[in-house]
Amino acid sequence: MRSIFQFRDHREFLKEFYEFQKRSRSGYSYRSFSDAAGIQSPNYLKLVIDGKRKLLSHNIFQFARAMNLGFSEGEYFEAMVNFTQSTSVDEKKYHSLRLKNLSANFGQQKVLSTQYAVLSAWYMPAVLVCLGEKDCTIELICNMTGITQETANNAVEHLLKLGVVEKNGDRFLVTGKHLDVRAKNGSNTIIDTFLQKQLERSLNAFQNRKKTNAKFFSHTFSIDSESYDLFIDHIRSFVDATAQKAQSLNTEKVVQLNIQYFPIKT
Repeated sequence: MRSIFQFRDHREFLKEFYEFQKRSRSGYSYRSFSDAAGIQSPNYLKLVIDGKRKLLSHNIFQFARAMNLGFSEGEYFEAMVNFTQSTSVDEKKYHSLRLKNLSANFGQQKVLSTQYAVLSAWYMPAVLVCLGEKDCTIELICNMTGITQETANNAVEHLLKLGVVEKNGDRFLVTGKHLDVRAKNGSNTIIDTFLQKQLERSLNAFQNRKKTNAKFFSHTFSIDSESYDLFIDHIRSFVDATAQKAQSLNTEKVVQLNIQYFPIKT
């Protein structure tokens, strides 16, 4: 499904949202939407999509809640409703400008949303790896990651919603390279939190290494200051080559490779 920031008419967005939910969730209906929104009328969404009902202020909040829109998405949805339902030229101009301002940072918002989706939990990259397989199913995801069916369903639905993954019939398509996580200079809370969680999982794997067959290696060596960055490039090349090698292998399990490289004196 397309991002909300690619729409200018809330009715078109609502129609695409509903059709996407119908394809993705068994038994989803207009009543399902009304229940999630806290609206008594079971077909209110259809009436809005067909242009037979307008959305009032409190309805906008209810609709945003039913669609699990974030704060920025909710703001854009409200502006889109006001723009579509405006009757005067001045109102149209005002809400059109607001839509433009809210979507100005869409590219950055999309990057951050995608990054957060992929790194929001330790299992999300593993789910993404599974979705890249030819015949991926929820059962396969559960078997390869150890997460519950409910968690797997929620993860896939979230990735689909953000466009990180697309579905074509029974096949999933990962839309880009989202699995290479590298901390950069400066602070990035999303990446920092994810890498810290991976360190915690590394410790857990170390403590249970006889059961999990996890392998740990450590090497201490000396270099000159000018070579420090050269070794970073060497490590990156190694990670890239490892990922490329994995692409040619049959999939039986999902594994995690974490690398730490730092001066002993801090």
